[in-house]
Amino acid sequence: MALGCNINGRTVRFDDLTPAAWEAVEDGSGVSWSEVYVAPLRKLSAALLVTAECVKVAEPGHADPVARANELGKTLRELSELFVEVEEDLPHTFKDGVPKAEDEASTDSSSSS
Repeated sequence: MALGCNINGRTVRFDDLTPAAWEAVEDGSGVSWSEVYVAPLRKLSAALLVTAECVKVAEPGHADPVARANELGKTLRELSELFVEVEEDLPHTFKDGVPKAEDEASTDSSSSS
């Protein structure tokens, strides 16, 4: 299960946040990035900080991402609804150990000569 944060209809995957973003979440909340990654609502300060980091991605150039995170998550319900499960974006099809594009037709066939 992968998580992300929905900011005005744009989902920012936690996997797409930079290590510097996760370090800011850790430093500001005192919670390990790996704990926030799997349970962002375990500590509210961590939830708001990871939301602020997602705001930086979804709304680049926002003057105050932390204030925006507080605006988006005015109530506990609103804050919790920002966090969504997202589909894994890892390849599902491989050929000879190399990922294939999802829309690429299979060229594997069994034939006897």
